Amino acid sequence: MREKLVGILLSKNNKILVEIRRNTDDFGPDAVWIPGGHVEKDETLEEALLRESEEEFGIKLITYRKVCISLWRHKNKNYEIHYFTSEKWKGKIKNREADELIWIGKEEMDKLDENVDKKVFRRYLNQNSKPRTS
Repeated sequence: MREKLVGILLSKNNKILVEIRRNTDDFGPDAVWIPGGHVEKDETLEEALLRESEEEFGIKLITYRKVCISLWRHKNKNYEIHYFTSEKWKGKIKNREADELIWIGKEEMDKLDENVDKKVFRRYLNQNSKPRTS
């Protein structure tokens, strides 16, 4: 059985916010990842997304949309990551859990340590580069 996670792509000026995890983090010490977290028992994906946004950044998402679902294997466990993006939130972003938060663009994608995150970032960029119709 796969454990569910949510990933949060906060986006501004064609860049996304990523975290450099603390070196004491047993899940991924010093890793550069798209932020997110575990979906709690009896919690919907949207509830997890909103809770994690508040816990990790101290913000409330105003609008968001799903980017994709990706499968990930880490430390002999299988995960199903539900990635969302938001370009509009309320509050000032604060670093509450990571060692550091940084904004990266397409040209800095190699800073991400996990291929699953790189793949999702590419998908996000493709979705946002398509002309929008009304």
